[in-house]
Formats: sequence, structure tokens, C-alpha cells
Amino acid sequence: MKSPLLLLFLALTGLLGAQTNHAVAVSSNVFTPASLTVAPGDTVTWTNNGGFHNVNGSIADYPDNPTGFSNGPASSLAWTFSVVLDEVGTYDYQCDPHVGFGMVGQITVAAPAAPDTLLITEIMYNPPESGTDSLEFFEVYNPGSAAVDMTGWTVSAGVVFEFPAFSLAPGGFVVLAVNEAAFRNVFNYNGEVFEWASGGLGNGGETISLSDSSGTVVVTVEYDDRAPWPEGTDGEGASLVFCDLSAEINDGANWRAASAGTGIVIDGKDLLADPGVLSDCGLNNPALRWISSDLAVGEDQGTVTLRIEARNMQGAAFDALVTGGTTVSTEDFSTTPDLPATFTVADRPIDTLSIDVTLTDDEDEEGDELLRLSLRADAPTEITGSADLTITVTDNDQSVVAIASINALDDDGVAPANGQTVALQGVVHCLDFRDGDGLQFWIIEPNGDGINVFSFDDVDDYTVAEGDEVRIVGELTQFRGLLEIIPSAIELVSTGNDLVTPTPVDQLEETLESRYVTLTVDGATEEGIERAGGGYNISVIQRGNGDTTVVRVEDETGVDSTFLAEYFFGARIPESAMIITGLVSQRDFSAPFDDFYQLLPCGTDDFELTTSTRQPAWAQAVRIYPNPTAGALTLDLPAEVTYFRLIDLHGRVLRNGVPTARLDLSGLSSGLYQLQLSGAEGWTSRTVIKQ
Repeated sequence: MKSPLLLLFLALTGLLGAQTNHAVAVSSNVFTPASLTVAPGDTVTWTNNGGFHNVNGSIADYPDNPTGFSNGPASSLAWTFSVVLDEVGTYDYQCDPHVGFGMVGQITVAAPAAPDTLLITEIMYNPPESGTDSLEFFEVYNPGSAAVDMTGWTVSAGVVFEFPAFSLAPGGFVVLAVNEAAFRNVFNYNGEVFEWASGGLGNGGETISLSDSSGTVVVTVEYDDRAPWPEGTDGEGASLVFCDLSAEINDGANWRAASAGTGIVIDGKDLLADPGVLSDCGLNNPALRWISSDLAVGEDQGTVTLRIEARNMQGAAFDALVTGGTTVSTEDFSTTPDLPATFTVADRPIDTLSIDVTLTDDEDEEGDELLRLSLRADAPTEITGSADLTITVTDNDQSVVAIASINALDDDGVAPANGQTVALQGVVHCLDFRDGDGLQFWIIEPNGDGINVFSFDDVDDYTVAEGDEVRIVGELTQFRGLLEIIPSAIELVSTGNDLVTPTPVDQLEETLESRYVTLTVDGATEEGIERAGGGYNISVIQRGNGDTTVVRVEDETGVDSTFLAEYFFGARIPESAMIITGLVSQRDFSAPFDDFYQLLPCGTDDFELTTSTRQPAWAQAVRIYPNPTAGALTLDLPAEVTYFRLIDLHGRVLRNGVPTARLDLSGLSSGLYQLQLSGAEGWTSRTVIKQ
């Protein structure tokens, strides 16, 4: 095993020749970023911004790492730690005290590819928008077998941009856009996107040049809106796509107008583009296809518009008709125009046509139904892709089931109901923990059974309000041990309903998941209050068994660190019982999903201190000596005593567990402490003095 001095020497000497220094922030329960791709010889530097943490990528814990690294035991100091990684491979690491909370990271060291492998493969230079263009973009593709470090690369000519620290994976795409938010929203795009600093793509043609960090031009494309560059791209809805990656990139004959439908219509023109994938360049021969894809919609969707593309079919005709499915009765749908119907293509290279399908929202419980539409065309027209398009209609008249019927677990802690679509009904408790950025709230039935409702998006314009009774249709999923429903529909049934009475408990367990409880605790551990994400984590000691669990306080509750510090560590009667009300959640990362329960309070009113003066009968038999003491206490306790905790005058728990006959205080500072003893019929407290 390498000594700490040797590791430090390797880190420092490697740093002198490092190419790039990558920063990782260390904070409560998270490394940011948790995943990095770097080049051989790069430096990674971790900086502790608060909390009791370390970096451990040792071979002992991660034997598959090419080499090991660690900065030793965890510390709450404002430390930094740097490592130079020379060997290609994947390095995993963790924070030892918080690995159970998912505080892990990964670094991939990848050899850079030759820069001349990058290509510009798609350009949207004149989207079909009126006024200011918000959807201009171009796409860069890495066809090589290794990642390319693009840090410091620049784009010149019409667009001005310099890349931040970034590596483009093999087979990966990066998009540069005039408006990142608009691009992601319209194209529903989750890949890498950067917004350029200034400039734009000329509607009459432009030169796009991509240069590496030394200023060497890697790839240049000089596009135009005239032949041989394809029609349909200059404000007609389609992007330019590069068809043959081995062909000359500046020959317009090697580019096509995009044919991939997005389902978006702007000023009557279909938006055709497929950023993030290699493009289907279409055919020069007559071709017919569905722009729309197979889709699933709710019975209450109303009207669905299906779009068809005809290429090189000027003046020709084709047919559309209903050919099957289980929803074939005209009582369930109607179409405009009535099907079967014959369509005539306009006299232009690309024509788009549409069919409106209007669904009937009845009150019959029918289950999922299918409707299949088909295209028919005479030779030489070829139908590209499937001639059939299927609409799956989800019934919104599903019967409500009891939460108890879907929350059973198998031996691995997995819910067999995971993936099922169900209808549930209950009363909203607490608040929306996403505060309008999507949804996260709990519904609870009158018997106390509850479930978490989660969505990244708003659903049916529902605004969460405690006391609402709602009916939810959605898919069940299990995330880190917690069973959730992802809603596709939310119906408000009534408002102002009573909440269930919280169940008093002194420990959290699987049977209490998603229930509303009051938890009695014996204070917080020495780790105290940690800032984590959009809230705070407090590790508390459960009254029933002395184990620790987490109270998770989200920012949406309005509970701040000042309140929490006063509640857990402020001046108060040491014998006070700490009672916290909230919802039971879970964050377990592996089967059998029977650990890492959390309590989520709803506000400051959910934190209570109560003082009990009742002494159990066995309290008279307690003997503690010598008191004061400079060393250890002898504990002469009756058999009824099963648990103890030693706290300071700030309420911090210093020792706890099953008592023995001797309690060593030699490591504590001089002063007053409270020794609390609990067991059958109650608990008692004694003041002890450390000299």
C-alpha cells in the first residue's frame, strides 16, 4: 500500500505536467459533477465546501480501478485534494461516511481522438418562424472510436462561441443553438447543447468553421440556399442533413432536406429535423410515409392530428383508410376527412397532408383500445417505413383500487405491481415538494395507506393543495425502494378534506412507508445539520432502538437552518422529548430495499418539544458513581433499563446504546452532562459532572 506522502508526491509531480485541471465540488452527500471524462495526464481536484467528507478511490474498495487514490479519513475542514490520472480506464470513488446516501463518483480517462474525425452533420439555418429565429442550430458528430477533448475549441464566421471544459464521446453529438431553452423544449432534446455567444446562421448561406484549441481548423462547411444545395431548407421547415459521412462535406449534392418529423407545425409548415442521430436522407424516387409515429393517448385527448409526407409525388394520389384494431366502431372515433379517403399531392417536391382523429370520451370502462390506419399508393411510389400507424387509446374510466392492493413486496423488496397502470384516490397531505417545477406530493387513504405522486412535468394543470381529494391514473414505479405513481391524469374530486391523524412511532420501517407519522427521537447525532440539494439532512436517533435515520427538510417547507439549529441544538430542558411529524419516504439504493428511511416534515409546526415529569418506578434504584469523576462512571442499573444516551447542554448526543456497568468520560471536556436512561414504563435523567 502506498504511503500518504508517496501519494501526495505523485499527485504534485503529476500536476506539473497535467494538461487540464478538472474541478469537483464536495458538499453534502454529493460530488459535483459526479461523472467526468478526462484525457490522460489531466488533473482532478476535489474541494470540500462543507461537511464531513473524504475522497476514496482505493484499490481496496475499487479493485477494478487502474490505480488507487485517497485523501485519507473524512474531515470537515476546508480541504482540497488533487490527483493526476495517466492511465486510460474508469475510476470509481466514494465518500466513506456517505456512500450509503449515494455519494459516489466516476472518472473516465479516455485517449483523445484525432481532431480531423469530427463532422458537422446537421444545420437548421432558417427555421419556419416569423420574426426572430429561436430554433437555429447546427450539430457536430464524432464518428471516431475515442473521445475528443473540445475544451477551448472555437466556432467562427457567422457564429461566435468558445467551448468550456467538454469532451465529445465516440459516436456522440453536441449541438450549438441560438437559444438552448427553445431548442430543448421544441425538439424534446436531452443531449449536450451549448448556446452560442453571438451571431447567427445566414439565410442566404454561411461558412461555419470549427477550430481546435490551438486555432487549427478541424472542419468547415460553406452551405448555400441555392442548387446544388437541396430545396425545402430555406424557411420551408426542414434542416440540412449530411448523408454520406465519407463524401465531400462542402458539396451540396451530399446534403438533403431532413425528412424526420418532429410533430411540430410552425406557420403551417412541418418542422423536419432529427438532432442527436445520424439522418435518414430520404429518396429521390416518389415516396410516401407517415410523419407521425405510433402513439398512445388518453380517451379524453380530444382531437389527434396525424401528418403524412409525400416526396417527389407532384400531382399523384394515394389512399388512407382504417384497416383494423379494437376501436373500430364509429361510436369511439371520427376522422376529418372521413376515411377511407383519396388525397391528391400538391405540385411541389415535398407536400405534407393531415388527418384529424377525434376520440369519443365515454364513461364505459373498456381498457386500452387500438385504432390502425394505413396508407396505400400505386407504383412507382414507395411507402417508406410502415404503411400502418397505430393509435393506442388509454381508457380514463379505470376503477380505483386500494393502495394496500398494490404495495406488497417480494423477497427482494421489489413491488410486483411495478410498471402497472392503476387508478388511485386519496387526500393530499403536506405540500408540493417540487413547488411547481413538476409534482411531488403524497395522497393518503382514510385508513392511513399512502403513496408518493411524482412527475417532472405538470399534469392537467393541477395545483397541489393540502386537503384536496384527487383521483390519479398513472404508472407505478419503484425508485430507490419507494413505490411511486407517475400520473398521466389527475382529477380533483373535492377540497377541504380532513387529514388522517398521524400515527405515533419511535422508529421508521418498511410498514410505515408513505404513511403520516409522528416520530419520537432522542436528538441529532454529532454530524448535525447538512445542506444537501434543495434542503437539509439531519441524522437523528430513533427512540425505539437507538438506530439513526434521516429527517429530510425540503426548502419548500420554509424551515431554515436557524430554526433547525435551535430545535436540535439550542438551549432547552434536556429531558425534552423531540417529536417530529411528517411523511415516511425511502432512499435505498439496492435490494432488498429495507433501509435508509426518511421523514419529511411539512413545516415548522411539525417540530415539537415536550417535557415529561413522570418517573418510572425503577428510577429510584438507579445508582451512578463516582459523580463528579475525572474518568469513568459506574452504572448500577435495574434490569428494566434497556437504552441510554449521554448529551451535552446543547442537546447534542455524545454516546448512546445499550448500557453497560461502566461509562468512560475521560475523553470529554470538563463540565455538566445529562445521562438519560429509558426502559419499561418510561425514562429518567441524571446530571453528571466531568472534572
